[in-house]
Amino acid sequence: MIFETIVIQIDTVCPFSCPQCYIENSGKIMDSKIAYNIVDEASRQHVKMIQITGGEPLLCNYLCDFIEKCSKKKIKLKESIIK
Repeated sequence: MIFETIVIQIDTVCPFSCPQCYIENSGKIMDSKIAYNIVDEASRQHVKMIQITGGEPLLCNYLCDFIEKCSKKKIKLKESIIK
């Protein structure tokens, strides 16, 4: 089975308390090695897009490197933010 898009929750860190949000702010961020391994495997599986969610993905300390790795693998990114 080939997926064109996969969704990963990169963190549960968020400074907001939006009433519609189901994420509990536990302050956890996915280990960067795991995130990079997901990108590598997605590339091998010909995934075209990774949608990242959180908490607040923009607070992830390795987000720029993650974006660069996706770009090098020709995988588009979509960030899910509902505010």
